[in-house]
Amino acid sequence: MWKQKNTVQLKFEIMHREKDKRPEIKTLSKTKLSLPIEDFQNQTLRPILKMKNEVILAFFKTYIQSKKINWTDKTKEKKEAFVFEILPKDQTFKNSMVHLILGNFSLNEFNQYRENPKEYNKRIWQMAQQRISSQVTS
Repeated sequence: MWKQKNTVQLKFEIMHREKDKRPEIKTLSKTKLSLPIEDFQNQTLRPILKMKNEVILAFFKTYIQSKKINWTDKTKEKKEAFVFEILPKDQTFKNSMVHLILGNFSLNEFNQYRENPKEYNKRIWQMAQQRISSQVTS
């Protein structure tokens, strides 16, 4: 029993320290009043997405390869259409992307996420789509 408590405490400490490694988003206004859900998006979700950018792109590229999609032959418009119209229909990919981000939450962040998971999942997915689109459609 003692070992189990010690392991849980150790994992929490590791997750807490990782939060300190997240990049700061300098473009966000510190003086503007915002809703708690917006604060969570700006203080937690955006830094995690920025920190995991390479993993998100690698995950997307692996997906494209596994589906045997010839990405290089697509025009910019078709790439954008794929990211914003076709990709969202693949529920497995969407869920995997959301869970990729959830795995970086601290315990406190996860508890906040549990208060409104549907809204947070929507925000995570929209930001991931934007991040993918801005880097792979050019």
